[in-house]
Amino acid sequence: MSIRVDAEELRGFLDTAVALAKEVGPAFKDGFWRKGQFASATDFAAEGKLGNAADCVTAVDCHIEKVLFSRLRSIYPHHKFVGEETTAEAGEAPITNDPTWIVDPVDGTNNFVHHHHFSGISIGLAINREPVVGVIYLPILDELYTGVRGQGAFLNGQRLPLFSPP
Repeated sequence: MSIRVDAEELRGFLDTAVALAKEVGPAFKDGFWRKGQFASATDFAAEGKLGNAADCVTAVDCHIEKVLFSRLRSIYPHHKFVGEETTAEAGEAPITNDPTWIVDPVDGTNNFVHHHHFSGISIGLAINREPVVGVIYLPILDELYTGVRGQGAFLNGQRLPLFSPP
């Protein structure tokens, strides 16, 4: 059975995702910077996932995912949740027709651990197995990318131009 959502509901989902990304932004920054200095890689308690040392998870990943899922569950108790550090790591990624929040708490963990600014918080929502809302927040650069299905994509509130490959 297909679930129907209108533009107002999608906007509400987007507003929630943006607010939550901004809420956890300071924790992301604190993990990246230590008292104005770069943190050392050992400060992250990085561990390889599934035996792959290049694909690591940090304490910051786990903390942010826990906070995001806690907040989302309190707002949307009947929605489903998939997180890179928990659900997907366990080998389960239950994408159904139900509204499903998909979170990567530190998207670009290797960049994060190596102090490259191009890492951020990714929050998406799929309904009917289709992505309908997406938020990527890069706290170090203070860049917020947002998109809603059929409504375009934006960077810090400014519409991004359409791109058509040659």
